[in-house]
Amino acid sequence: MPAARRRIVVSSQERLGGTAAAFTVRTPAFQNGSGFQGQPRVRFALEWCTPVSGFQGIAPAPLSLLLCSPSVKQSNTFKSWAPADNDAVLALLQSRGGDNVYGEMADSPYVQSSACAGLCDGSRLVRGDMSFYLLQGPTVTRRSVQRWEPDVVTDFTFSLVFWTEADDPERPLASHGSAPFFHVWLLSRGGSDRVPVDFRTFRTDREEGEGARWQVAVSHCSLVRLVGAAGSYGVAVTSTTFVDDPFQHLSVLAYLPGTESAGGAVFAGQKLSLKGVHEDTVGLPLRRPLDWAGEVDLQLRTAGAGFPPVPDAASAYIICLTFFQIPP
Repeated sequence: MPAARRRIVVSSQERLGGTAAAFTVRTPAFQNGSGFQGQPRVRFALEWCTPVSGFQGIAPAPLSLLLCSPSVKQSNTFKSWAPADNDAVLALLQSRGGDNVYGEMADSPYVQSSACAGLCDGSRLVRGDMSFYLLQGPTVTRRSVQRWEPDVVTDFTFSLVFWTEADDPERPLASHGSAPFFHVWLLSRGGSDRVPVDFRTFRTDREEGEGARWQVAVSHCSLVRLVGAAGSYGVAVTSTTFVDDPFQHLSVLAYLPGTESAGGAVFAGQKLSLKGVHEDTVGLPLRRPLDWAGEVDLQLRTAGAGFPPVPDAASAYIICLTFFQIPP
């Protein structure tokens, strides 16, 4: 089938009900034949989003928000927190230095077709409305992901792009193993942690595409609150699960630069971009199938010689690992 493209701009001000933290809007762009009917592998990605601001009494502000949609069922994702649904995660909106403003961006608003995007069934998009909601990530004291229900929240606007490639295989997407890339969202308790993951659904040992290889890269990470002076210049997220060198015992998944807020608090990982990983990203090669692994080891370490562990406490955080196939 030929390639199809659709762009929708959503504003919470046009909601049919609810608040800006959970709302439904009309989406006429998908009515009267959008080109996605019968397409099991429609790609989608967020282009841009205006900042979101909200307050929830005297409770500590979450360090990130997740923009989600139950109307878009994402077939190439895994989330380590409950409930275990397949609602699409459209964006991770970082806090601005630990305050109540989320999602500031300073990158190009356009999406590249090489993005390791979300995948959904296009037949489910042919409807008259779509729903969206915001989840709140951990705070400096809470280590969980839950619905965001602020007392006050500003309206915001964002742009979503849906597209298909003319050469995408026209077969049902029965499992993660049918996708050339997938996303694993992990909730880490901070410091050193092991997060359970069922990698058997991803089938990175499959024989599809003889000679194809897999890589992993960090596409998103929430802000991390650091305690003490250690890590003020930034920390590294390391793992023993993905070791790209047989002579090393751990791999560096990401570097999170350190920043200091106006109040003197130290955070790591501030990123003014909502974009994720692309298919041409140079990631860490997976040297053996992941089927054997039932968890992912994550450690925050000082970005320096030997990468010593961060000695002081750190907040919980959300991190998204993107796994993608490299053609032979």
